[in-house]
Amino acid sequence: MTVAVSDFDPAIRPLSDVAPGDLGAFAEPAERLAELPALPSYRAALDYFAAYPARALTSPGSRAAMYHLVRALRPKLTLEISTFHAGTTEVIARAL
Repeated sequence: MTVAVSDFDPAIRPLSDVAPGDLGAFAEPAERLAELPALPSYRAALDYFAAYPARALTSPGSRAAMYHLVRALRPKLTLEISTFHAGTTEVIARAL
């Protein structure tokens, strides 16, 4: 039996690239993070996360920054502890 995400909650969007672009330069050094808000991809992510996911308890700016950090660092493993509505889990999943 195949179950689609939309079978659970029609408000959940399918995983897709929120803000395409090469973000490897932001993995090092950390001082470059101050440049992040000036990037078109950051603004695109900020627009995307402005009201989505609605259940997230973090600000849209925090979600956009987290998305870019995960995209830049490309971790092989992530761990999130104590999710409430899984808003940041979704941001991490979209970034991977």
